[in-house]
Amino acid sequence: MPAGAVSLASVASNVQLAKFRRAWPCQTQPERTVRSIGSATPLTANRIAPRNNAAITEDKVRVMTDISIAAPVRMLLADDHQIFRDGLKMLLQLLPNLQLVAELDSLTELRNSVKATEPQLLLLDFHMPGGETSAEIDYLKQRYPSLKVIVLTGSQSPTVLKQLDLVNADGILQKNGDATELKAAIDAVLNQQRYIAPRVLQLISESTVELTAREFEVLKLVCDGLSNAQIAEQMHLSPKTTDKHRENLMRKLDVNNAPQLIKKALQLGLLDSSC
Repeated sequence: MPAGAVSLASVASNVQLAKFRRAWPCQTQPERTVRSIGSATPLTANRIAPRNNAAITEDKVRVMTDISIAAPVRMLLADDHQIFRDGLKMLLQLLPNLQLVAELDSLTELRNSVKATEPQLLLLDFHMPGGETSAEIDYLKQRYPSLKVIVLTGSQSPTVLKQLDLVNADGILQKNGDATELKAAIDAVLNQQRYIAPRVLQLISESTVELTAREFEVLKLVCDGLSNAQIAEQMHLSPKTTDKHRENLMRKLDVNNAPQLIKKALQLGLLDSSC
């Protein structure tokens, strides 16, 4: 479990749950049936049975159909730690009007899952296997402009957090935050605003190295041991373009070869320690 990750015991403790209920109390509305987050059934109005078996008049039908029921927000959760996903789901079950449509433990199927399930909200870890997160966010934001992305990360790297800002993640939170902050972030992004945690903003301001999404992707593949030719093939780029990205990486990180590049990237927190 990476540094900064919240354990299930921490996320789902009675103190956190009580705090979350105070921050976002569920509203009881007799007109609605609230389904749990895992339900595939959206919120619906209760049926109104006519008294004494009287026929439903046109006016009554109009009253019934005018009841304003918000559609559930479709959410996809992606984190490679099962215990964190389980704890997060326990918290999210306390929020009204959210529907979990899928959960993933790697980036491998993220694009296909977004296409198939059409989520409105994506909660995403940063360090995940199967790809490079900032490149995935950049791809999704370009193709699904209405998709809201909140990144939950244990990273303290100013460069990583700056990159998440540059690819327009709608929310950036650290995993050592609390339920109140998560609620505030979800509220903000669903109301067309960005939410960047205060500590994240401070770290971003300290960033001295700025990498592009492509450069992050190349860095991850260098870490995975791929050659320039293999990287070019996987990224659908020319070898010359791949060489240029690698050259820019070494210049920005002030190194001369691949081992030095990986070592420096690990020191800066740009790569997972499993690299």
